[in-house]
Amino acid sequence: MNGKFRVWDEDTHEYHRGDFSITQDGKVWLFVDEDNPPMECPSDNYIVEYSTGLKDKNGKVVLSKLGKAGSREELDAAPPMSLKIGNSRYVKLERNGKPVDLAASTKVTVARLKLE
Repeated sequence: MNGKFRVWDEDTHEYHRGDFSITQDGKVWLFVDEDNPPMECPSDNYIVEYSTGLKDKNGKVVLSKLGKAGSREELDAAPPMSLKIGNSRYVKLERNGKPVDLAASTKVTVARLKLE
């Protein structure tokens, strides 16, 4: 299962309505139509949002949302927890004030981990 992503266009103040692709190095390519090649997005004009999902020990969803670059979420939940983060290479996760390495739990662009 892929993470959920949306691309915000800073020029038009709208979400991109077509298809897009995110490469391993984080570049965004928009597909405008079938007759034209994909277009690389300038990073200062387009913002890729990430998805976050957190479940408690009973499998109940505690948090599920799309976040914008620069946003911050704080959550107080009892372990164990299952966490899924889309576009994880651009997300910083801290637990009890200490950084959590997402790279070890990331496959393609989605990190999945258990917090005990």
